[in-house]
Amino acid sequence: MILEIDVGNTRLKWRVLAADFVCLERGGSTGELAFLAELYNRFPAVKRARIACVARDSVVDELGEAISVLWGIPVWVAATKRTHAGLQVAYKDPSRLGVDRWLAMLAAYKKAIGAVCVVDCGSAITVDWVDSAGMHQGGYIVPGIEMQKKMLLKATGQIRLEQPVKDRDLSWGCSTEEAVNFGVLRQVASFIDGIVTELSDTGDAPTFFIAGGDAEVLLSVMTTSKKFKCCPELVMDGLEVADDLSVL
Repeated sequence: MILEIDVGNTRLKWRVLAADFVCLERGGSTGELAFLAELYNRFPAVKRARIACVARDSVVDELGEAISVLWGIPVWVAATKRTHAGLQVAYKDPSRLGVDRWLAMLAAYKKAIGAVCVVDCGSAITVDWVDSAGMHQGGYIVPGIEMQKKMLLKATGQIRLEQPVKDRDLSWGCSTEEAVNFGVLRQVASFIDGIVTELSDTGDAPTFFIAGGDAEVLLSVMTTSKKFKCCPELVMDGLEVADDLSVL
């Protein structure tokens, strides 16, 4: 069995895989590590643990120590490489490319066996394009939906959001809350739609993948949503590709 953990900026996701890579259980946490003891009680036969982390290094240290105490096994931590599994990143310094983006590209490229565009909609929204030869053409990073709302509130003294508003609507806002929510959503959706339209017209049109906590809400309003494959665990799927020395 393998324990996989994807540590993001605000929460972490985990899953336990059987020897045939079938997922036995999955879940999430806001940072508390109590879930590890519960997992040990149900899956004491875990033989390998692997982690993707974009949070502070101390989180990996805490996870590694807890896993070592419980299962008595070391933890394999993913790190971005310039070339791996047919993918070559565009960054001059690969270590500057977030490991979550790298893993998502690895997984998507393996799934598509060709050009891919990966959109990850979390705290930040990242977009990466890989051509059919495995060459990373570069990417974009913009603030995520919630981050944009917080930035707007912080920079403007007169805007106050006092009532919750459901997303999934691009109509005209008839309250400050609606105007902010609908406006931010429309901006992000248009940003992604524009990229899809641009890349779809190239001679090496990619397969489009989307992941992240806000993927579902964005797919509900994007005009290009039917072009996307939604893969919520794309980063953890990339761990399998990156960790090519797995011991089950």
